[in-house]
Amino acid sequence: MDKEKGKKKKPGKKKRNLTPQEKKKARIRNAKIISFNLLGMIAVVFCIFFFGMMWLRGYVDHKVEVEVPDVAGMTLDDAKAELRSKGFSLEIQRYEYSEGKLQDEVLEQIPKARSVVKNGRKIYVVLNTTQKPKKSIPGVIDNCSLREAQARIVSAGFTIEAVDTISGEKDWVYEVLYDGHSLSNSDAIPEGAAVTIIIGNGVDEEELDEEPEVDEDFFE
Repeated sequence: MDKEKGKKKKPGKKKRNLTPQEKKKARIRNAKIISFNLLGMIAVVFCIFFFGMMWLRGYVDHKVEVEVPDVAGMTLDDAKAELRSKGFSLEIQRYEYSEGKLQDEVLEQIPKARSVVKNGRKIYVVLNTTQKPKKSIPGVIDNCSLREAQARIVSAGFTIEAVDTISGEKDWVYEVLYDGHSLSNSDAIPEGAAVTIIIGNGVDEEELDEEPEVDEDFFE
């Protein structure tokens, strides 16, 4: 016990008193830290609120159902503007030919007009082209008679403008003309085009070239 009493206590580290200037700097430093943390919290809350509202708006708009406008008969540019004003986008599905329609006129739309769909959906359209689709003529050239050629050509969707003849086997098809040009079997021409069929008239060229024999006894 005496030994313990005899031991000296180690002196503690004496706390230094801050000068007024140091206290002022410390207060400013603490104020800056608090302000920085507060601004960071406000920024985080703002971001959460902003992006949350964006997501909620997109989610709500996606669920909104609206009526599809009728763009059939409009030009491509007018159809785009009309659909965009209603919150839709336009995409071309394909081109088709329709007699009497304008180039890039809307022939058909999917979904159809007045259908009720979700806002922002793509509307697919079929546009008109003024170029007639081409189709191969049947293989009638030097292959069949006039009657069969007529049936096959009309059945394929073409029309017969005229039938001309040349020397050769009667009613045999020697040639088919389109727009003044000779065609080959399976050549492609505009669908519904008018053609001219060239057939034989039944007179052989060799017969025409032969001089007629004169019976000299007839004049005696």
